[in-house]
Amino acid sequence: MSHVLVDVIPKALQRASAVRVAGLRRAYGSIVAVDGLDLDVRPGEMLSVLGPSGCGKTTLLRLIAGLEAPDAGMVEIGGRRVAGAGSAVPPERRRVGMVFQDFALFPHLSVRDNIAYGLRADPDRNVRVRELLELIDLVDAAARMPHQLSGGMQQRVALARALAPRPDVVLLDEPFSNLDAALRTQLRGDVREILRASATAAVFVTHDQDEALTLGDRVAVMVRGRIEQSDPPEVVYGEPATPFVATFVGIANLVRAELHGRVAITRFGSVRLVGPRAESAHGRALAVIRPEHLDVTEVPDGPADAGAWRVLGRRFTGAEILYEVIAPDGERLWVEAGHAVRRLRVGDLVSLHLRDVETVAFPIEHLGSEPSGPIGVASTATPSSPAEHAPPPGLTT
Repeated sequence: MSHVLVDVIPKALQRASAVRVAGLRRAYGSIVAVDGLDLDVRPGEMLSVLGPSGCGKTTLLRLIAGLEAPDAGMVEIGGRRVAGAGSAVPPERRRVGMVFQDFALFPHLSVRDNIAYGLRADPDRNVRVRELLELIDLVDAAARMPHQLSGGMQQRVALARALAPRPDVVLLDEPFSNLDAALRTQLRGDVREILRASATAAVFVTHDQDEALTLGDRVAVMVRGRIEQSDPPEVVYGEPATPFVATFVGIANLVRAELHGRVAITRFGSVRLVGPRAESAHGRALAVIRPEHLDVTEVPDGPADAGAWRVLGRRFTGAEILYEVIAPDGERLWVEAGHAVRRLRVGDLVSLHLRDVETVAFPIEHLGSEPSGPIGVASTATPSSPAEHAPPPGLTT
């Protein structure tokens, strides 16, 4: 890209909300897609809405855009009520830009004319189109037709077209789902840079954790039509608010623990607790132990160690190797292997040692159910995962 990325939230964030949603509800018969949802997006902010398929992410975007009407609640855009309490502003008057999964470019129009489509009555149309062509680094491709562009170039044109009328917010509905992995990674950076340079608020919905954590100033984790947590990415990962968030965002093991204020005692030793309620926490709980919280050591050949964990499987991600291990009592965990143990095989024995970490824990009595059986849990949520319809992992009786 030809322009400079300023990776900070603009001063515009101090102004009124770009989008505010309160008590929003939308049902289709007996299926509740959005259930009393509250959301606030600040000007210039990029909000990632992350959740499994069927959780209501796309419905939320359609309600904000005006493509559907809510059954209850209200939507404000740029401080103006556009839905709810007698308001029903049509989509074309909401100052919203939309970027879809399939780009939706007009095949018979050039790149320049696609971008200019929403500027037909603007006297500065040509100046604005030139600005956007420079912003997306496609000045030399202005006369090309959509079929002459790569997938990444088409997506940048779609984003420029959405930005052309200077909307209060751009809504992106899983815009990278049709692209290969390498192009997705590159385009994430391009899109973030373009939106940063335009200082436009954006709501980006996805089921891909990497995309959500990479693009969002904040990540709102959604399940069953509700937002379970909305925080900066590092807080969502390091201080998940619920067991669902812990096991959906990244990989997490929920390990039995006993709480003593800001310390949780686990089978591996003690961990420090973080979070607003950690000081007063006492009793039985489930502590979040990430794979990187544990050191793995190979058990030397010789007499079997009664407390050793056995390797059940492995997952190679390119940057790391994860091993699923099982204890003699049946508890299963995912652990991250260091360089010294990268050649572990299924059936090998290892010992686990807890590092000096800070994490969160969920008191069992607050969860409304006693865990049954082993509770070491790893997130493997995918678009087809039924996780949005199931109780928190490890809490099923």
